[in-house]
Amino acid sequence: MDNRRLSSASASLLVLLWAGFLLLMQLISGYLTPKMSAGWQQYLWTGIVELAFLLIPLAFVCRMTGRKVFSSLRAFPTGEGKAVLLAACLALTSYPVMLLVQNAWIFLLELMGATPQGVSLPDIGGPGELALALISVAGAAAFAEELCLRGVLLPALRGRMGPMAAAVLTAVIFALMHGSFSALPYTFLLGWLMGYLTLRSRTVYPAMAFHLTNNALATLISYWAMGLQAGQAQVEVTPLLRLQSLLALGNFALYAAALMAVLLYFYRRITPGVQPVPREERSPFWWAPMAAGVAVFAMLVVSSALYEFTIGG
Repeated sequence: MDNRRLSSASASLLVLLWAGFLLLMQLISGYLTPKMSAGWQQYLWTGIVELAFLLIPLAFVCRMTGRKVFSSLRAFPTGEGKAVLLAACLALTSYPVMLLVQNAWIFLLELMGATPQGVSLPDIGGPGELALALISVAGAAAFAEELCLRGVLLPALRGRMGPMAAAVLTAVIFALMHGSFSALPYTFLLGWLMGYLTLRSRTVYPAMAFHLTNNALATLISYWAMGLQAGQAQVEVTPLLRLQSLLALGNFALYAAALMAVLLYFYRRITPGVQPVPREERSPFWWAPMAAGVAVFAMLVVSSALYEFTIGG
């Protein structure tokens, strides 16, 4: 077995540790965030949380198993630059498509009586805070989440299941880890696509480029929207207005999806493809810590859903 890959049992324990550290960081954030009046303080803390709750458990498991924390970040492979560039372009073209799916989900939740709580960024006061927001929301998230999920968890799960099943399970954990019921379709599709990019290229760098570009684009759009809304009256979003915006976005998403398909075709052409890995020997209950960790993440998502439907009622 590849000595850079954790066993499935160690990766299962890692998921449980992530869940525990996420609860701990949320508890600390609940105490510290109200004391942060400036946007840069909140973005700095966001970056610290992103790195800490993922990398500290990873460091613990790696020390326990005798592996290196950054072993999945092997030397940049020859020719990988094209795959990384295509992955970044895929993030740009897939953004309208996944945004359409996300907005359609929100529209459905609103029709069901919920009040979806979108992910909102703290106010960005200027270029300095924008740069810090990009570093924390885009840079730290892309590095930590892809190193841990697609760089460590995905290869470990492949010792127990097929590549697509491992990518789907990793995407489910990725989506639940964000703790948002309203964002489930978006985060799942994002996670699955980054898993596919990793499997095809056999390295985590394209997924990092995709994640970085996606989050940077979302941050820049939020910054632009904050500037437009400054000093303007709040517009009530009615179901009719939501439907009209969905139709308009759908037309744009069709062209984006066509371009996305072309880029995926070329990505398949230049990447080596899914690498066969040896299966691990059977061991009972290797999945138990992972199941407990996923249950904690699911509990956070269920709490988010209950809150959205409660305030909607």
